[in-house]
Amino acid sequence: MSEPLKLSTRRALLRFFAASPVLYAASRAMGQPAFDIFDPYAPQLISNARDAINVFDFHEVAKQTLMPGHYTYMALGTDDGGTLRANREGFANYRLRMRRLINTQNVDTSIDLFGERYPLPIIIAPCGNQHAFHPEGEVATARAARTSGVEQILSTGTSSSVEEVNEARGRPVWFQLYADAEWQVTQTIVKRAEAAGCPVLALTVDLPVSNREALYRHRRDDNPECQVCHAPDAGIIGPRPMYEGLERSAQRRTFMDWDYVDRLKDSMSMKLFIKGLVTAEDARLAVEHG
Repeated sequence: MSEPLKLSTRRALLRFFAASPVLYAASRAMGQPAFDIFDPYAPQLISNARDAINVFDFHEVAKQTLMPGHYTYMALGTDDGGTLRANREGFANYRLRMRRLINTQNVDTSIDLFGERYPLPIIIAPCGNQHAFHPEGEVATARAARTSGVEQILSTGTSSSVEEVNEARGRPVWFQLYADAEWQVTQTIVKRAEAAGCPVLALTVDLPVSNREALYRHRRDDNPECQVCHAPDAGIIGPRPMYEGLERSAQRRTFMDWDYVDRLKDSMSMKLFIKGLVTAEDARLAVEHG
């Protein structure tokens, strides 16, 4: 083999190794530095929140430190994860058109929403059972929201009461509703959020038809790891305070239609959001129903 051909072959082999996920995995397994010369944009395993370059650095820490069931609950989607992948791919299709040579010394990222001014167009989405991720659960999230000035939506499945979270936030948060099959149970929860001063109710309408395949693979009753948290005497995943004193229906999947939305809207003074719409047709109907 001629010398130029040898050199060309060697370079091709090195390029192959550099792109190899096997070599990448091996380098991580051998304790190589988190910065990856083969993929410098890859999320890194940070030890302090201040070290995060983007939000996916937090995802990497969660993936490495949470129990599989807790990570699945937090990070994965429904069915086979197709919609989650579609969301990521959809956002990847957007491109920013940066204009140059303009004054960017005083950038204003604030927005006005429902008569409230926020410094950032960011809202903390509802997620229940936050004691599974932090000892202070939703209260810690509320303090973070207060520090950054962003809005927080509290889940019906919260591990802290709406009153505790409002106190930590410094003012009432928005409240997300999982409608119960029993109207009276739903109304009791709604009235409690309303009495606590919550200005907005976000009604989740996709849960009754959702299929959480990944989560079902970590069923609590036949998975010993799950019992560490979910066993009645574990003291980690306790009773959900928003259901305190309520007898819930054995039928958890609630039938909802636009008549149900109208009934809910007429029963309260809070502003109503609908969470889970995915089509323009349903968005128009939501506007028509106020």
